[in-house]
Amino acid sequence: GMGDMDMGMMMGGGGDMMGDMMGGGMGDMDMGMMMGGGMGGGAANTMAGKPAEENPVEYKLLRFYDFAYIKGRVGGADKNAPKIGRTYVYRIRYGINDPNFPRDEKLQPQSRSLDKDAYTRFATLAAKAQKDKKRSYTRWSEWSEPSEPTRLKSFDRAAFGPVKAEKSRKVKAFGRSIVVEADSPKAEVVASAFNVKYGVFMPTLITAQEGTVLSKQVDKVDLVDPITYEVRKLEGTEEEPITIRSTATIIDIDGGAPLEFVEEDEMVEPGLFLMMDSSGKLQVRDSIEEQRVYRIQSFAKERGL
Repeated sequence: GMGDMDMGMMMGGGGDMMGDMMGGGMGDMDMGMMMGGGMGGGAANTMAGKPAEENPVEYKLLRFYDFAYIKGRVGGADKNAPKIGRTYVYRIRYGINDPNFPRDEKLQPQSRSLDKDAYTRFATLAAKAQKDKKRSYTRWSEWSEPSEPTRLKSFDRAAFGPVKAEKSRKVKAFGRSIVVEADSPKAEVVASAFNVKYGVFMPTLITAQEGTVLSKQVDKVDLVDPITYEVRKLEGTEEEPITIRSTATIIDIDGGAPLEFVEEDEMVEPGLFLMMDSSGKLQVRDSIEEQRVYRIQSFAKERGL
C-alpha cells in the first residue's frame, strides 16, 4: 500500500494548513509555502528600493515527516498514517505567495511596474478574482520526482544468543557426519518491543526453540535511560502489564552440537536461525554476528566483544 498526501504548509508569513490525505497510490505532498521575500516572475522583488531578502540563498530546505499512528494519540487515529509492513513513495510540490498578486490586495504592486508577461498574468488573475470573489495568490511548483521507496522500522526486534542442543551427538553414516538429537535445540533470544510511553525498547530473555513466537508477558524489565544511559527497572501492574508483543516466529535452529576438535563440553557449534519476522519475511540470523548486540541487550556480565 502507498499513501497520498496533499499538505498545504505556509511558512514565514502565516497561512492556512490544507490537508487532504487519500488512501492508495503514490504519496503526494502538496505543500504551499509562503516564504519571506517571495519568489515569482515579473517585477523585481523590492520594497522601498531595498531587496526583499538580503543575501538570498540559492536553495531552501524543505523537510517532511510522515508519522505513524500510535495508540492513544491526541486527536484520534489517522487512517492514512503509514503502517508497519507497507512501503511508501512520496512526491512534493511547493507553493509561494505570489509577489505580483499577493494575498492582501493592499500589497498589490502598481501595474505599471510589471513587465509584459507579469502584467498579462496579473490581469487574468484579477479578472478571475473579481468573478469568483477569491484571490488565487499561490504559485505552485512542478511536482517532484517520486522518492525512493521507504518503510517504517518494526516496533519489535530480536537478538540471538547461544544455542544448546540437549544430548546431541555426531555419528558417521554414509560417509557423512550427522547430528543426532534427543530434542530440538534451544536458543537464548532477547526479544524487544518498543515502549511508546518511555520511547525505548523493552527487552526480555526468551528460551526459544522451533516454533517459538517471540512474544511474552513479564513481571518486570530493565530499560536503558536514553539520556543518562542508566539501567532502570520497570514493573508491570494488573492495569498495565508488560507485554513484549511480536509475531516473529522461530522456524528452525541449527547448532549447539559439541565441536569435534575440542574436548570441553562448553565448546559447541554456533547457532544459525531461520525465522519469520513480524512482517512475514524470512530471515537467516547468525549468533556469531549478533554476539555483541545480544550481550548488550541481555545485560550480560561476562566480558565480550
